[in-house]
Amino acid sequence: MLVKYFWNTLRCVSVVGLLFAFTTASGLELTREHWSSILNLSGRQRMLTQKMTKELLLVVAEVDVEENRKNLRKTVELFDLTLNALLTGQALIFLPPTTDPEIVSKLQEAHSEWEVLKPIFQSVADGKDLGQMELSQVVQGNRDLLESMNAVVDMYELQAKPLMGGHESLAVAINLAGRQRMLSQRISKQAILIYLGIEPEESCAQLKSSMALFVSSHRDLVAGSPQLGLRAVQGEVLRQQFLLVEKRWQPIEEVLEKVCIEEGNCSAAEIRLISGQNVSLLEEIDIAVKLLEKRASRVSATID
Repeated sequence: MLVKYFWNTLRCVSVVGLLFAFTTASGLELTREHWSSILNLSGRQRMLTQKMTKELLLVVAEVDVEENRKNLRKTVELFDLTLNALLTGQALIFLPPTTDPEIVSKLQEAHSEWEVLKPIFQSVADGKDLGQMELSQVVQGNRDLLESMNAVVDMYELQAKPLMGGHESLAVAINLAGRQRMLSQRISKQAILIYLGIEPEESCAQLKSSMALFVSSHRDLVAGSPQLGLRAVQGEVLRQQFLLVEKRWQPIEEVLEKVCIEEGNCSAAEIRLISGQNVSLLEEIDIAVKLLEKRASRVSATID
């Protein structure tokens, strides 16, 4: 799978080395076999907008500062590389450039938003303190960037559906499960905002909304949703994986409901607990997305 290769490349090759290996992919042709990976990669970008914001806020909250600076640096590099790969293609992972004018326009909009935010994230990753004005930029800017990336994924999904040969539900499932990755990070981010006293009422309301969406989306992925054009989960491996996701979610949900919603505040210990358990939740959701991507790739390869 393209996304697996991309992850492995980033683990094994330095970013500088990878950039030297970055060559034009204009000669590659976009085929239906690419779509499941494109949906996964673009959907992961949504998650990364929230993950890097969460990591920056954990540094501000003085929670595992050095570890979160290191994580932030990796997240920033991965987001930047993937955004450029979606725009211009990436020969290293056989990914053609996006050519649809509307998607290109939205990707360029996201790129412009990112160019404003990237120096702020990089400076925090490099050990610099964050000023109040920069913090405000991040709080608002990450929402705008998320909105742009979410629009990109929805556009990709619309293009992928006709190529799924009766398996359009898989495109919906990859998008929805990918959004679950994002929600796992946004929920943690919103809890940290409450802890820091940043827009506490609005953050609390947004947290409730994110939690409700996470729960309803998980239910739809497992049981199906005719309204969304989504079939019930098929296959024992995938079914068991979604059970693992639910198992990881339950303790986080209990803490959030008790502390962040009922009492309207979070302690440093509770933020550590939420952010720590949040990592394993993200890992299990990511496995589910990759299982869906693999299934979609198999289906695409068998369509004449």
